[in-house]
Amino acid sequence: MKLIKCLAFNITLLAFCVAFFSAEKVEAVALPEIIISEVYYDTVGADNEEEWVELYNTTSTPTDISGFILKDNNKDYIVPAGVILPGQYYTIAKDLDGFNALYGFPPNSSGMTLNLSNNGDFITLFDDSSTELDQVVWGSGSYKNIISHIGVYKGHSLSRIDVLLDSDDCSVDFIDQTFPSPGLGYVPKVYSNDIIINEIVPKPKDGVENEFIELYNFGDEDIDLLGWKIDDIRIDGSKAFEITEEMSADERTIEVGGYILFYKLKTKIALNDSGDSVVLIAPDGSVKDTIIYDKAMKGQSFSRFVDGWKWTLTLSPNEQNIFSQENEEVPAIALPIETISICEARGLNIDENVRVEGVVTVLPGVLSNSSFYIQKDGCGIQVYSYWKKFPLLNTGDRILVEGVMASYFNESRIKISNEEDIVILGSVDPEVPLPIATADCNEDTEGEVVEVVGVVTKTSGSTFWISDGSKEIRVVIRSLTGIKKPKMRKGDRVKIIGVVSQYKDYFRILPYEQSGVIILTSEVLPTAGSGVDAYLILTLVVFSTFVIWNYSQKTKKKLTILPIKLPAN
Repeated sequence: MKLIKCLAFNITLLAFCVAFFSAEKVEAVALPEIIISEVYYDTVGADNEEEWVELYNTTSTPTDISGFILKDNNKDYIVPAGVILPGQYYTIAKDLDGFNALYGFPPNSSGMTLNLSNNGDFITLFDDSSTELDQVVWGSGSYKNIISHIGVYKGHSLSRIDVLLDSDDCSVDFIDQTFPSPGLGYVPKVYSNDIIINEIVPKPKDGVENEFIELYNFGDEDIDLLGWKIDDIRIDGSKAFEITEEMSADERTIEVGGYILFYKLKTKIALNDSGDSVVLIAPDGSVKDTIIYDKAMKGQSFSRFVDGWKWTLTLSPNEQNIFSQENEEVPAIALPIETISICEARGLNIDENVRVEGVVTVLPGVLSNSSFYIQKDGCGIQVYSYWKKFPLLNTGDRILVEGVMASYFNESRIKISNEEDIVILGSVDPEVPLPIATADCNEDTEGEVVEVVGVVTKTSGSTFWISDGSKEIRVVIRSLTGIKKPKMRKGDRVKIIGVVSQYKDYFRILPYEQSGVIILTSEVLPTAGSGVDAYLILTLVVFSTFVIWNYSQKTKKKLTILPIKLPAN
């Protein structure tokens, strides 16, 4: 350690001399050998059990952090024994078992009792000689003048943007991380491309305060719009409106197939009657959607349709757009006469016409407002409607579906143009879930209702992973289902009933009702050959042992307890 410190001192001295005598002097802050790279303090879990602090080794040699100290506004925490390899991360977690279950990094982590304040606190790192190495401040309060503090967001972490740069100002060095990423460094979030501008009313009949901008989520996941902005880009336009924590998570979350409406009274955005634009901006500054209009039509909305943007007399806030001005209709899709199986349909190309027969397994509005699932003869598929218009369906209905083949993030679907494309032929008993291994969640079972039994390998929020030893598979609980995720930990044995769904390059199971997520909390022990219940025998053994021990304590005599043999099978 002394050799390393000496070497670090010489390097620092040399750097100072070079900077001092050069023509252009650059101010810099020496980088400590161990720095704080990420802090997770305001957790979503109960009692802050998930809190953790991540360290990083900036040197080219292993560093023993035994005896290092983490200090906050309340107490000092002595770092347990541990070594951080060069260029590696090391995480200190309040609940190590819970941390490993969520993130799976047992080789580079240790447990330590942390109690970080959510509203405002700091964490300072000292080495084993009590030399201060690094500090991070958040929330309210001023604990060290040279380090500014940054905001507090529940469920987010503070992540160092670049582990090789340290300006001694955490408002510059750190960034709010929507998804904590221990062991990975700062991972910029990729914001959804599935949120679009769907309808705007620049010139309402009933006053400018009723101008509104509507967004729509055509994707496959609910999106929290915290940090998103809406703006116009005309010269001297309105100030951008940012969606902040003043709105609750429920108010700012746009569900799958759902809408969210923003009136001028809230946004303060004044849309120009003579022409303007509306821009949707993600928190990272990327523009996700832009719509431009030339001249506002009084009392009409400028709305998105499948064949482009149009002015319509019918305003439809928080509903699908309705065209009611010209006699223009979306061209009907030419449908084939021949009915083919779902298995055959899944082999067709995108945009090919198709007609299939299937049995309804998951109703519209359960997993998504814009889709539902059918299956027959060992094949399943999603049926999708942009307009979210379906006839009244029940589980077990035998239906005929006509549409065109489509794909969403690699999952096959049949896209219909209106509810008349679905004909109810009758009703049968609902499909029985197909028992499969986790390795069988693949292209062959996509769209089918299956039953899988496995062990929880990790869990995070509404998502968890299970495996029966053949393959790890993801289970995603959609908020629209209303399913309450049971309290679970790594190692719990569970039974899952849901639809196999593909998303990008992986397959997952989507439970659609509460009974589809079951924790198998106990297993019956094997019964003896004589028919005696093994649990009863075990209870008698425990009870008799307690009686004998209690008697020995009273008589002060040592008694020998003979083992009791269970009846042989």
